[in-house]
Amino acid sequence: MRIVALGSIPRARPRRIEEKAVYQLGKIGNNLNQLAKVANATGQIRQVQSLEQALKELLNAVRVLA
Repeated sequence: MRIVALGSIPRARPRRIEEKAVYQLGKIGNNLNQLAKVANATGQIRQVQSLEQALKELLNAVRVLA
């Protein structure tokens, strides 16, 4: 209460399902990043572009949830 009285705005606690979703999306993002690195190293550029797009979409979803 003292922190709020001094002007701090309390943050809502994340719901358990949101925490799980962010965790799982993070794991998926890590896998996508690893696949993009392999595709880039082997010269499969078209696949890299699709993986990078999927990774960007995933990161946007995580930002919305976080």
